[in-house]
Amino acid sequence: MRLRVRDYNQRRTILWTQPVTNQEQQRYTGQAALQPGQLYQWQISMVEAAPSRRSPVQENWETFRIMPADQRQDIAIALRTLEQPQASPEMVALRKAEFLPIAVSGQMRYR
Repeated sequence: MRLRVRDYNQRRTILWTQPVTNQEQQRYTGQAALQPGQLYQWQISMVEAAPSRRSPVQENWETFRIMPADQRQDIAIALRTLEQPQASPEMVALRKAEFLPIAVSGQMRYR
């Protein structure tokens, strides 16, 4: 298997390619930093070994956006407010799990 990342607007340019296994976590280490607010696409593809060449079995790409720094900072601040000293670690984890989908969708509400 291999993991590839490309710019959404320049789809012919692959920014990063990395072989992967089921047991590994991957972290982007491409030469160009991914920019906040920009769209990118990633793909994990199976690669078959053929006698004369290697070819991807599947070409499905998933689109993602790098979160802008100001939104990331707002979420970090909001998450810290959920860590009340009297709350158990389980309760803090539950509050964060409930909060993140709302925050990431851009519909963050402050109480």
